[in-house]
Amino acid sequence: MPIAMGVVDIVRYLAMPNEYRKVSYYKYAVLFFIFMCGVYEFMQIAEMSRRGQYAQIMEEMAYKDGLTGLLNRMAYNRELEAAAKKDAPCTLIMLDMNYLKKVNDERGHDRGDMYIFKIAEFMQKSFCHGEKSFRIGGDEFFVLAEYTNEDPLFSESIQNMKHMVDEFNENFGKALPLSIAYGYSVFRPGETDLDEQVRIADQKMYKMKVEMKAGMAFGLASVD
Repeated sequence: MPIAMGVVDIVRYLAMPNEYRKVSYYKYAVLFFIFMCGVYEFMQIAEMSRRGQYAQIMEEMAYKDGLTGLLNRMAYNRELEAAAKKDAPCTLIMLDMNYLKKVNDERGHDRGDMYIFKIAEFMQKSFCHGEKSFRIGGDEFFVLAEYTNEDPLFSESIQNMKHMVDEFNENFGKALPLSIAYGYSVFRPGETDLDEQVRIADQKMYKMKVEMKAGMAFGLASVD
């Protein structure tokens, strides 16, 4: 279009040089062309932004647990692989809800889902110093903390969660209290094996689970 307007302007200039000085179609065509290019670029940028936001939403959905909003099993695998490549030690904390079947059978699955949701809520509020919290199974949870159990943040986070669980049971769970077992281990790159430390944390959690059920203990134990 700008070329055609240019040809028109040349013909007009040769035929009517005085009139040409008043109006130049070519200049308007160029301005129109620049405007349309701007509109096109804006639309392209908007589309790229929309696609980027969509991709981000899809990624979040892929790595988030639908019920609790915690990171899911896929994210757990990804983050453990990343932790194995780092030089800094980290603490691996396994958590598991006790008596979920009993809660579902006696109070219904809605109650069971509510207990699971509450565990996730307490984890997020307690481990709020950059730790990553996951739901890796129906009633199985995990925390990846970039510090060791010797760091005050570890005991502080466990104690905070214990207080939240105790308060919840005092107000809402007297008939069938919320009960959580946990175990932890520390992965030290170059000194210990990550998979082995995950197994140790899981074994400690299971040991606490057995002890709690044998003594019909509820809530969350203090840091050992």
